[in-house]
Amino acid sequence: MGYKSKLYINFYGRTVSSTLSVARQAVNSVLSNVANQQINRAFGLQKG
Repeated sequence: MGYKSKLYINFYGRTVSSTLSVARQAVNSVLSNVANQQINRAFGLQKG
């Protein structure tokens, strides 16, 4: 295994992990937005 291939694997691994963390953050924000909307709707129904 040469120096370049090690560098490439390192870079690839870092890119994949950062992409996964970004995707996880996006999923979390979407889920929390949906949950907040459901909660707001439930409270709105109770108020009305």
